[in-house]
Amino acid sequence: MSSETDDALRRVTVHFVVGGQPIPWKRARVNPYGARYPDPLDAQWREEVQLSATTSKVPMFRGDVHLMINFYRKSKHLADIDNLAKAIMEALEGIAYENDRQVSSLDVARGLDRKYPRAEVWIGGVPMTDEEQMEFESRRKK
Repeated sequence: MSSETDDALRRVTVHFVVGGQPIPWKRARVNPYGARYPDPLDAQWREEVQLSATTSKVPMFRGDVHLMINFYRKSKHLADIDNLAKAIMEALEGIAYENDRQVSSLDVARGLDRKYPRAEVWIGGVPMTDEEQMEFESRRKK
């Protein structure tokens, strides 16, 4: 059996939901001394995304990753859809994939839900093997 066939058989899609008002990605701020720091709301949203993905046992993917995200915000104030997606993609680095450059297709939509704002995320691809996961972890620690 070829490697491509093995990968096709191992392909999975996982789904998780991040509760709360989706926050668009913003560049880190710079204080008067030149030090960079993230916006507190960005940091909180990032932690929520990471916690939801980890709790849902999202595997680490290798190779191309397909990402679909539906955002439901509680207000009509429209955030740029690309920045909403970027916030999720950045938060998943090191959890679902090594680098967001692995995202080869992206499908994003947004809607209004005043009662239950959230982000619904689907990630598809080929999970890393245990050996690949261990190698990745050892590289991260260096």
